[in-house]
Amino acid sequence: MGNGSDELCPDGYRLSPENPLRDEHHAINAYLSQLATKPPHEWRYNYPVESEMGRVLLSKPPDVKVKFVVALLDRMNYLDSVNEATAYYSTDYQLSMLKAILGSKLPFSEQYLLQMLDGMILQKRQFYAVFLVQKAMVRQIECFLKENKASHELRVRLHDYISVHLDSWEIADARKLAKKIRIMLGDLQEFTIEPGEAWTDLMLADLKAMESTQKTAWQSLIEHAFTIKSCEPSGKWMAEAGKRRSGVGDAAFSPMVLRWFSSVESTKSDTMSEGNADLLKGLIWYCSSIDQADVASVIGNVALALFKKIPGLGPRSAKAGNACIHVLSRLPGLAPVAQLSRLQLKTKYSKVHVLINTALEVAARRAGMTRADLEEIAVPTFGLEGRGVLREDLGEYVAEIRVTPTAGTEFLWLGENGKKQKSVPAAVRENFSEEIASLKRVTRDIENMLSVQRDRIECLFLAQRSWLYPLWRERYLDHPLLGQFTRRLIWHFEAGGKSGLAIMTEDGLQDAEGRSVCWESDNTRVRLWHPVGFDVSTVRQWRVYLEEKQISQPFKQAHRELYIVTDAELATRNYSNRFAAHILRQHQFNALCRQRGWKYQLQGAFDSFNTPIRELPEWDLRAEFWVESVPADDQMSETGIYLYLSTDQVRFVNLHGEPLPLSEIPALAFTEIMRDVDLFVGVCSIGNDPVWRDQGDARIGTNYWQRYSFGDLSAHAETRKEVMTRLLPRFTIADRCHVDGRFFVVRGDLRTYKIHLGSGNILMEPNDQYLCIVTDRSTGRVGAEKVFLPFEGDQMLSIILSKAFLLARDARITDKTILRQIKT
Repeated sequence: MGNGSDELCPDGYRLSPENPLRDEHHAINAYLSQLATKPPHEWRYNYPVESEMGRVLLSKPPDVKVKFVVALLDRMNYLDSVNEATAYYSTDYQLSMLKAILGSKLPFSEQYLLQMLDGMILQKRQFYAVFLVQKAMVRQIECFLKENKASHELRVRLHDYISVHLDSWEIADARKLAKKIRIMLGDLQEFTIEPGEAWTDLMLADLKAMESTQKTAWQSLIEHAFTIKSCEPSGKWMAEAGKRRSGVGDAAFSPMVLRWFSSVESTKSDTMSEGNADLLKGLIWYCSSIDQADVASVIGNVALALFKKIPGLGPRSAKAGNACIHVLSRLPGLAPVAQLSRLQLKTKYSKVHVLINTALEVAARRAGMTRADLEEIAVPTFGLEGRGVLREDLGEYVAEIRVTPTAGTEFLWLGENGKKQKSVPAAVRENFSEEIASLKRVTRDIENMLSVQRDRIECLFLAQRSWLYPLWRERYLDHPLLGQFTRRLIWHFEAGGKSGLAIMTEDGLQDAEGRSVCWESDNTRVRLWHPVGFDVSTVRQWRVYLEEKQISQPFKQAHRELYIVTDAELATRNYSNRFAAHILRQHQFNALCRQRGWKYQLQGAFDSFNTPIRELPEWDLRAEFWVESVPADDQMSETGIYLYLSTDQVRFVNLHGEPLPLSEIPALAFTEIMRDVDLFVGVCSIGNDPVWRDQGDARIGTNYWQRYSFGDLSAHAETRKEVMTRLLPRFTIADRCHVDGRFFVVRGDLRTYKIHLGSGNILMEPNDQYLCIVTDRSTGRVGAEKVFLPFEGDQMLSIILSKAFLLARDARITDKTILRQIKT
């Protein structure tokens, strides 16, 4: 690595006597020596001015600074080659000096440019401080190429640099820098529609098919769309956009652009190029003044597609997605509000949620009402009428979209004789292709909105919303989309000092005994019923009513788990350990937190402390669920995120962050928060994983897996047990099954099986041998027949039933993996 005549520098660099930049290296030595008493602990930009020698170097003539750039890069690469791990932390001084020197225009010759590129190509590190230096370096190259033509050697070197550093670095700024260099070299036009994404492929095909005048107008519009740079365009940009849109014609603009937007969801690639993202962002802003019913829906779908998380990379395009939110906040009418509410529940990023919250608050103030009222009146009908039916005449047939009783959708075709068919009639397919595509899009939008609205209505438990009867009827019962939920839920009515519970049926309101009741008064106040505080007999009556009438609720209401403060929690006073000492899958936990309205960020090697919180503004409270990462180098994702968490306390704090006694927490707030935490454990625990015993990490939780898989039942599992006990006589396999403590026991022809009602894991009699069956996670089934359940959303219950039906007929099982275990 050197010889005896080499000079050893303060940072370990060996300076040979023949080095042509000896003077520059000696100056760098002096700079480093003066900073030796300040060991670097993080990247800082001001190192060069913290020493007298650093200031001297920065005052050198520009042509001398060029030599310092080459010397610094040579020095850093040498240190990397000797000890990469040490060099990672020991070259902050050199990096900060490089950035400072490259901050002003320098008179680089091609020879020194090539040496600088060689030095940068050899850099092994990919972190942002190095990237900032690279950006400054590219600015120097740009200045050179404005006055000089790139030689073949320089072109080759720049392409090598792009290949080694920028193409392999999956960050947006690296892609921008690569594009900038290619434009500088003339390899790429500044405004280029890049093929390979479904929407740009469609755009290019449409442009190719246009006649000359029309194509020129569209190209002018597209060129301007590329030029948007800020998150919100200037008035000047918008004025120019208006002119170019007029050149295309409003009648032609909307259907064409919305057609392109509709293809963003079906892209062929995960990532979106920077240029295409800029173009899409500009086109989205072109739509900000269009008062057209379907614009908001299409832009909402585009936003969801753009905020889709790509593993290891983040959202497909945050900047184009943010543009969707800004534009939705500007569009007139209530349809954009519904899309913002939908995005709030469906997107995964905290920064996006802040943006959406701001947009919704602004819209509510503009409308002069609360945000909750605004979100309720903004729920779209999609043209549905009555009990959720949309009909459209297409030639001799009628297309019918119907919201089903369980809040799904059904798309049918009716002939002249009223006969129904599910396949598209040939005559319709030939003559109404665009209408068919539009109806299919409406069907998808209805299904998406039904999912969002179900979650929103469940949040009404904690929101404590109530309405006068006429308003409730208008916003919920008679709403063609929400009515299917409303008629399957139990409501609390109050008027004239009296109160009661009822559900809407074909014969009007009924109580739990099936008697007609009358609450239809303008003065009646209505709210969603929660069973907390009601006697056991009332709750049981409603459960029986639902089961007898075969009413499946959209979420657990009558069967909702209740959590009361225990003696142990009164003893600990300010916190609960009820759900401590569990091991959860972190990514699944993070997703469920978002779904349930909790704030949480993934923990990794860079940030291993983060407490999930749920704001409770109705009570000026905040709930906290303490979790800790389970650190292990071989148990983290490729992006450095830990795979597992361990659970600890649940606390409630006031607005000042002070913990409160659990005995003072309102019963409704306590039970709903504890239910969420129980759900987190029940869904995300490694104890639910049937293959963990054989494939999991023994260091993390083998003993825990055994305890959880076959241990005591949680409140969720107790509800499951009660439901299965009551529904069991209706099963076709009832004579082969019974409930025994923690287990649902199934007698097959080959063996008897015990399915744990909490984890769904299986033991086989007579020796409690473990049986591993992996279900299809997308359906929760391994072959079960369809059975009635009094509520939706309990995937574990579906999994247990599917296993039970499979094992009751174990003699028919053909899966060799399962059979081998049974017969062992």
